[in-house]
Amino acid sequence: RKLLQRSSAYWRSHGRSFWADLLDEERARGERYLAETKGLHWLCSFAPMGYGDVTVIFPEVESILQVTEEELEAFSRGLGALFRFYADSGLYSFNLALYGGARDTEGFWVHARTVIRRVLPPAGTSDINCLQMLHTEPVVYAFPEELSRRMKPYFEALR
Repeated sequence: RKLLQRSSAYWRSHGRSFWADLLDEERARGERYLAETKGLHWLCSFAPMGYGDVTVIFPEVESILQVTEEELEAFSRGLGALFRFYADSGLYSFNLALYGGARDTEGFWVHARTVIRRVLPPAGTSDINCLQMLHTEPVVYAFPEELSRRMKPYFEALR
């Protein structure tokens, strides 16, 4: 709900979609931008919620009901590249969220995020800890720019 509200507020304030501006900025900088797969854009999240946090943007698509078969295929192929990176990195558990609004939602674009689930050595405890649960402070193991550099080769074949 916050994403919808803030996307709409940005739209009213700037006359453009936040997601369009984010995408323009990320593509221009290139540090976190991974690839475009048949219109979908993959990037390491600027403010990661955890290790391996990747955002996938479906431009101009406001509702999950508007996602086309071609976009679903591109999404699946991109996830395949991402999961190969995760597997090669010894990471086998993740969370995936797909965010969508209603039709005619001002400034909101469908997008997805993936975040790794892992056990933290040496204690062997879950990745959900006091900082995340009680202070809303995510634990991140690498800068998104570094992660992007390591992930890009997995997306090269999709271009």
